[in-house]
Amino acid sequence: MKINKKMTQKRKLELMEEIKNSLLDTIREQVDEADIKLATPIIEEIAFIKVTLHTLKYDIHKNGATYQFKNGSQEMLIEHPSSKVYNSLLPKYNALFNSLIKILPEKVINQSDTDDKLKSFLMSDT
Repeated sequence: MKINKKMTQKRKLELMEEIKNSLLDTIREQVDEADIKLATPIIEEIAFIKVTLHTLKYDIHKNGATYQFKNGSQEMLIEHPSSKVYNSLLPKYNALFNSLIKILPEKVINQSDTDDKLKSFLMSDT
């Protein structure tokens, strides 16, 4: 995902579905159906947060991480609401990935192919 313009709601839903399918495809071959059912809600949340982080990042790039707040005669520089939300979502995003990794069998975690796919997904532009 490139930061270039604000996404429509339809595009956000499409991206969430793409991310979900990509992650499911990555682990589907490695785990049984019960684990897929367990992982699916986690993956859906990961997809939602990833797209939300992208949207917030666009807003931060466009409007800045801080803004000048004026209340009567008081004027101060404060953190932009998008920055606050972005910063609060990052730990949740990481925690969800840790939860997903715990579902995977130890042999899968140690496989370089799956590890590379997960690493490349994690390193993709948020």
